[in-house]
Amino acid sequence: TDNTPELVFDKVFIEELSKHLKVFVSPLSKPVQDDASLREIKIVGIDKIPNVEIIPRGDFIGICFDRATPEFISVFNSSDFVIAKGMGCYETLVDYKDKLNKKVGILMKVKCSAVAKDISAPIGASIIKVL
Repeated sequence: TDNTPELVFDKVFIEELSKHLKVFVSPLSKPVQDDASLREIKIVGIDKIPNVEIIPRGDFIGICFDRATPEFISVFNSSDFVIAKGMGCYETLVDYKDKLNKKVGILMKVKCSAVAKDISAPIGASIIKVL
């Protein structure tokens, strides 16, 4: 998950995925900026979707393996494919791309010139970047 206002879209997406696969959702452990936390996940009801398990990742933007919960790291490492949302995930995972043992798809909106240049996409574009 990424921003709290996007949880309505996230829920529909997760419901569809969970019809075919086991889905792990990794919100923030507690609120940080406007990103979805475990509290908002429960309010929206994502935790009630069959075939979905909630594994909070920690209290930081993006994915930081040095600070993530052991449960998150275990699920991340054992997953066949990871879908991450948000430019913060791109900014934190790009440094690990040579160490990842799987494909990671990042759904994000390009919000700054540095990332736009790095991925050759215009600011404002909504993209899927695979690492």
